[in-house]
Amino acid sequence: MKETVQNVVAGFCVGAVSVGMAVVVAHRLRWVHFVAVESGTNHKPEPERGSARSASEVEGATQVIQAEDVLSRESAQALNEARETILTLRALGGADQVTEDVGGTSINSAESQNILNLLYNIAEDQARKEGYVHRGITCNICSNSPVCGTRYKCGNCVDYDVCERCEPLDIHDKSHMFIKITIPLPPLASPRAALFKPLFTGSTARDHSLQPISWSHVKRLQKITHFDHFELEALYEQYRCLCDQDAVIKRDTFNFCLGPLGTLNNLVLDRLWQFYDFNDDGVIDFDDFAKGLSVLVKGTQEEKTRFAFQGYDIEKKNSLSRENLTKLLKAYFQVSIELVRDVVKACEEEMMLNFDDSQGKPVSALFNAPIPSNTGQQGSMVNGKPPIPGNPGATKNMWPVMEAMSQDAIEEMVDNVFKDAKLELGDRMSYQAFKELSTIDSSLMSWFDALGTVF
Repeated sequence: MKETVQNVVAGFCVGAVSVGMAVVVAHRLRWVHFVAVESGTNHKPEPERGSARSASEVEGATQVIQAEDVLSRESAQALNEARETILTLRALGGADQVTEDVGGTSINSAESQNILNLLYNIAEDQARKEGYVHRGITCNICSNSPVCGTRYKCGNCVDYDVCERCEPLDIHDKSHMFIKITIPLPPLASPRAALFKPLFTGSTARDHSLQPISWSHVKRLQKITHFDHFELEALYEQYRCLCDQDAVIKRDTFNFCLGPLGTLNNLVLDRLWQFYDFNDDGVIDFDDFAKGLSVLVKGTQEEKTRFAFQGYDIEKKNSLSRENLTKLLKAYFQVSIELVRDVVKACEEEMMLNFDDSQGKPVSALFNAPIPSNTGQQGSMVNGKPPIPGNPGATKNMWPVMEAMSQDAIEEMVDNVFKDAKLELGDRMSYQAFKELSTIDSSLMSWFDALGTVF
């Protein structure tokens, strides 16, 4: 009995060559579970080929055959193996309390029932999910209509939908974003337009000169980066979504990836661009892309320290002056201020949208009435509403004060750094001295990690 169950499980794994087939097969096994539980029949071996089958067996086989339209993309061999597996499991399903003596050992056939219970639970979850029917929506890959279960709508195309079975195929433009829709929308209210602009600057569907990455290229990058071949393949797909027709990332694309900082003329951003441009040719190719991310994501402290030192070394003299540190730290502070300003602006806009100025007012305030014209000068309005009390835009006056305070603090910090390195006025700092100080004062490395990986 135990050997029979193991053979059945092996046959089922071979027959169900995909998750989609396994789910469909589980659907067809639901009636098997019902018959086994309700009838309580003992174990009966599968009838030999050519013998007459019972009405329930014929009905079960018929249901399996009806699933061929769903499994049309699977091979005929896998479908036949799955059909035979179903019939075999059906024969084992009703014998949950029967034992047999195999090789002198008593084995409970509940093992076969556990398999059926597992498949039944899978089928039940799938059936519950497919109870959501997106009427009027057709899958653009398999042409199944209506789409059942989860619907995936492309947010960058005018009208492109896929079902949950086709979504893992990932054959659409990978630079496009899909929206997951579980609750069906009214068919006529479903948007027939692109919902937002593409968030990537490139396109995997674009006919440019970038070819699929070769195995030799992957192996070469594995030796000079900290990524494995799976990570490199994923990074290559991301790179394809960012590069232009020339299959490279140029400065305008780099600025786009910086978001609100892309319009700044800042020394930190220039040094980060130079960091990624390893061969100094004015563009970022995939080798530059992978090596830069390797340092920022998985690099050792030694690697990060060396590249941070190169960022300070603007004149490329392999040593640092006071002016080098001062310029870059001031630029880093400006970047930090811009990031804080962007966050504060977003928070203020959200507060204004959620601010309810009707609370605490009398009932009469709910009725509209003409506003007298002689009430004097009106206060400033934000999105049609008065500003939040106690927040009269004071943040606009805060930044110059912070910037003035920062200049003195940065100059004092640079003086302390050179004093700790025991350097006199006019002396330059070597890499070894910088390396020792960076372990004590982490602020020297802060500009290098400030923007994460950019990509």
